Amino acid sequence: MSEQPTDGSPGNSSSSSVQLIIPPPSKTNENAVASVSAGIENPLNVRNLRDILKYTTQMSAVTTNDSGVIDLTQDEVNDIIEKRKFFKNVLSTMTVNLQEEMNNCINILLDANKVAGDYEYALDVLNEYVEDMDFAMDFQKLGGFQIIPLSLKSSHSAVRAKAAQLIGTLLQNNPYCQEKFIEHTDYTDLLMCLVQDDDEDILVRTKALHAISCLVRLSASIFWKFIDIGGINLIVKALECSIDKLQIKTAFLIFSTCHLDDNISDLYINSGVVEILCSIVKNMEKSFEYVDHELFLSALSELLKMSPNKVKEICANVKDFTVSLSSLHDSEKSGEAEKEKIEWLMDKLVL
Repeated sequence: MSEQPTDGSPGNSSSSSVQLIIPPPSKTNENAVASVSAGIENPLNVRNLRDILKYTTQMSAVTTNDSGVIDLTQDEVNDIIEKRKFFKNVLSTMTVNLQEEMNNCINILLDANKVAGDYEYALDVLNEYVEDMDFAMDFQKLGGFQIIPLSLKSSHSAVRAKAAQLIGTLLQNNPYCQEKFIEHTDYTDLLMCLVQDDDEDILVRTKALHAISCLVRLSASIFWKFIDIGGINLIVKALECSIDKLQIKTAFLIFSTCHLDDNISDLYINSGVVEILCSIVKNMEKSFEYVDHELFLSALSELLKMSPNKVKEICANVKDFTVSLSSLHDSEKSGEAEKEKIEWLMDKLVL
């Protein structure tokens, strides 16, 4: 189904003028990007707006002597001049028309004659652009949502995974795109199908669940629309499955939504989520990295805060739950944050 611009003309979008956008690197240069935290020593590694900020900061970094006077050698001055010349050239060659570039990517994804590599690259480019909320809104107004069903149904798992990743980026912290997306229940249905047994690729399933989480975790009304089309069954099934990545993302979804209103926490409790979380906590020392333990403990803690009496009663009936919590607390591998979370749970549950 084609998503039409709300004002009848893509040209009326808020970003119709020429924008300073740095496209993603070519496939042959994807691994050339240096870590932002480590700095960008080579200007050839500049690939996006965050890299621009880091690189310009490096170029502006100067030292001063004890008198507060800038202290640079002539070689350092020449180096800064050369870097700025190079950077100016980079910017002049990388300035593009945003809407034209997004339209090109949309057309690639709608073209049945393209190969999988073309689709993947188009999705990478779009994912880079729509990290900006305004550009994500422009993408929807340009009719970009029409690529969603085609991409999620692709026979290539990498295309499905990148499409799900794009959806997550579009929807994350973006109420406008969330509302537009949920209007098409078939889009959410497709994501749900990917999360469940319909897709054998774990990365695809994980990315699809991430997209669903981005859709529902900040809005009670959207969450309930998700529940109306079978969302609670998906949540319970994903939390119970043997795939740790799905369990981790499901725990985060529960943690992020159970406080939106009392009815949501009651839904989780009545659907057996507390019992499943308790079972995971009992065995997670053997099944999960310690860095993930706090997330499951946090999900259980949030439900306990929302409905203390019900959750306390359920936990009291879980065999050896006290022993498991104590073992986790006393483990040498447990961090301080995890120990504090366990202590809080044991105190509130009076176990």
